[in-house]
Amino acid sequence: MENRERCSIKAYYLNTSKQSKGMGCMKLEIAQIRNFRMLKELDVDFEDILSLVIGKNNSGKTSILTIFQKFLSENKPEFSFDDFNIDIQNDILACENKNITAEEYIEPCLSLKLYIS
Repeated sequence: MENRERCSIKAYYLNTSKQSKGMGCMKLEIAQIRNFRMLKELDVDFEDILSLVIGKNNSGKTSILTIFQKFLSENKPEFSFDDFNIDIQNDILACENKNITAEEYIEPCLSLKLYIS
């Protein structure tokens, strides 16, 4: 994946115990978050045992947890205008002031893609 924006959030590895290989467990490898709040394009690589999310205030740590909660809870996810990234919000507002055809319209989306092994 080229031209990805990187957030100042870092995932750190902490080895707290010996890991048994081949036990038939699923592992979350990568989470790709697109257009959610301040996370325009973020890929988070998870470690084998424990990943810590550390960052400055207002860097998106809570947004990572919130998008997981919204997509993975048993309830139907509900999103508001403020859940969209500011660039997407501006695109939506710009559409209100223009007469665009259905062919010109690009539907904005929020996404969480999980890679599990």
